[in-house]
This record gives sequence, C-alpha cells and structure tokens, in this order.
Amino acid sequence: MLTFLRKIRWSLIESNSAHKYLVYAIGEIALVVIGILIALQINTWNEFRKDRKTEQSLYLNLIEVLESDLSEIERLMDFVDNGIKAQEAIIKSSVTDIVQNQSKEQIIDLLNRLNQSGYSFFPNYGLYNQITSNNQIDLIRSTNLRLKIIELYDRSYKRYEHIDRTLEEKHQFHVWPVISSKIGVVQFGDEILTYEIWKMDDFERHYANLRESCRDFYTITRDAHFTLAECKSQIMEILDLINTQIS
Repeated sequence: MLTFLRKIRWSLIESNSAHKYLVYAIGEIALVVIGILIALQINTWNEFRKDRKTEQSLYLNLIEVLESDLSEIERLMDFVDNGIKAQEAIIKSSVTDIVQNQSKEQIIDLLNRLNQSGYSFFPNYGLYNQITSNNQIDLIRSTNLRLKIIELYDRSYKRYEHIDRTLEEKHQFHVWPVISSKIGVVQFGDEILTYEIWKMDDFERHYANLRESCRDFYTITRDAHFTLAECKSQIMEILDLINTQIS
C-alpha cells in the first residue's frame, strides 16, 4: 500500500501537476488521520472491555464481602434483640417478680442474653479501602450504586462504630462487672459456667445495681440495633442493585 502511494506521489511530482499533488497530499493526510482515529478507537474499545471486565469482577467481590457482613449483622441483631428484651424485663420488674417467677436457670439465661447484647459487629473494610485507594470505585458506572456503597461504608458503618464504642464501654465498665463479679455468672462462648459461690441472694443483693446498669445501657443498645438494621437494609439494597449490573 505504501509503495503504491509513493508511486502515485512521484508520478504527480514528475508531471508537475501542483493541483493534483495538493489533492493527493490532502488525501494522504486524511488517510493518516483516519488510521490514527481507528487506532485510538480500537484502543478505547480495548480499554472499555478491560474496565468492564474489572467492573464485573469488582461486583462479584463486593457481593461476597457484603453477604458476609449481612450474615454477621443478622446474627448480631438476634443477640442485641434478645439483650434488649432482657434489659426491658429487668428494668420493668422488681427483684421479687424475677425471683418468684423464674427459676435459677432462667435467671442465668436472662443474664446471658443481657451480656450478649454487648457483642460488636466488625465491618469488612478491606475491599472498600482497596477500590477507593486505587480509584477502582469509579469503574462502577451506576452513580446511584456508587453513592450507596460510599454511604454504607463512610456514613452508616462509621456511625455504628461510634455507637459501638459507647456500647462497649458501658458493657465493660457497668454491665459486665455486675454480672461477673457481684452476681458471679461468667460466659464462655455459648456455654454458661457459674462460680461455686453463686447464690440467689447474690443476685438479689446486687439487683438494684444490675437494674441501674440496664437503664444506662438500654438507650445505646437500642441505637446499636437501629443502626444495624439500617446497615442491613442498605446492604440488601446494594446487593439488588449489583445484581442488575452483572452481565
């Protein structure tokens, strides 16, 4: 092709046809420009395909991480919900009501559920930090989806962590000392072990302290439950949006 064009060029030069040579030169420039534009278009198309492949991979990773978070939130919400019910039972009942209407095993279960309301949720930030640090989040074409992901991690998760710090402090310094040291009930995993010195009169003697701790603990526990429910709703919405983007 290049040899053919050179022959035409020299033929025009030798014929001393300036007009024809000018037309030829313009045509040759146009061909070069068209070639460059085609090459750029091919490169743009290849980059687009590469970005879309990365986007799809990102969606699959997000699904895995968010489903894991969702499962943990749902598990924790059950603990917190039971803890709130235990707090309400203690706040609304006198020690006489509790002792007369519940067995020792039921009281231990009540204290166990109260203690479990202090459990924490630890969001998985790994993938989000990665895609925001290298700007991969910009590959998400849906503005609505991108904004909802940012809102979940930068607002809702951060809000929960703030609440959780207060929740942990109140549990560690107010609720747990009454349950473990004064009443004598300790928890290991899903099992409840009691000290040999555990007696019903220990529970009765320190019930007022326990009740006061529950009052102090109640509001922040409800805030934690509300925020977890908000996170759960956002994750489910994000997962639905992601599924509409997967090809």
